[in-house]
Amino acid sequence: MKVFSKYISKRLLSFIGLILALVVLNIAAFAFTFHNAVSKNFGSTSPQNMLKQVAAASSSNGITNEAEKMLITNSLWAMYLNTEGSCNWTVNLPEEIPTEYSIQDIAIFSKGYLKDYPVFVWSDENGLLVIGYPQNSYMKITSNYYPIDMVRKIPLFFLGIIVFDLLILFLAYSRSKAQISKNTEPIISSITTLSENC
Repeated sequence: MKVFSKYISKRLLSFIGLILALVVLNIAAFAFTFHNAVSKNFGSTSPQNMLKQVAAASSSNGITNEAEKMLITNSLWAMYLNTEGSCNWTVNLPEEIPTEYSIQDIAIFSKGYLKDYPVFVWSDENGLLVIGYPQNSYMKITSNYYPIDMVRKIPLFFLGIIVFDLLILFLAYSRSKAQISKNTEPIISSITTLSENC
C-alpha cells in the first residue's frame, strides 16, 4: 500500500509541477511578447527621451538639423508654441494640425490627444514644445489619477492571490491523494491477500 501511495504522490506532484511550469511558461511568453513594446517605451524613441533630446536640441527660435532628422526618421512631428499660443516653428506637421491655440486648447491637448495624435509636451520660459506620435501608437489615459491607498494594495492583492492559489492546489492535491488511496485500498488489499495465499 505504501508503494502505491508513493506512486500516487509522485503522479500528483508531477501534475503540480506541470502547473507551475505552465505558470513560468506563461510569464516568459508574456515577457517575450511585450518585450519590444516595453523596450520601445523606455528606449531612445520613448516620449520622455524624445522630449529631452529635442528640447536640448531646440529653442523658441528653431531646431537643429540632427533633431529634425531624428523626428522625421521616427515618423514624429513637433511644433513650438510661444506664450501667445502661436507656432514659432514646426517639423513634419500634419496638415490637420492647427498652428494657433488658445489657453483652453493647450490645457485640453497637453494631457491627451491633438486631432487623435498622442502628444507630449515640454515647457520652458519661452513657450511649449509639442511632440506628436503617430495615431494609434500610444494610449493616453487622460484621467490618470488613482487613490494611493488602492495603489499600495495592489502588491498585497497579487501576493494574496498567489497564496490562495497555492493553498487551493495543495488542498486539491491532498484530497485527490486521499480519494485515490481510499478507492484503491480494496483492490490493494485483495491483491495482498491473494499473494499471501499463493
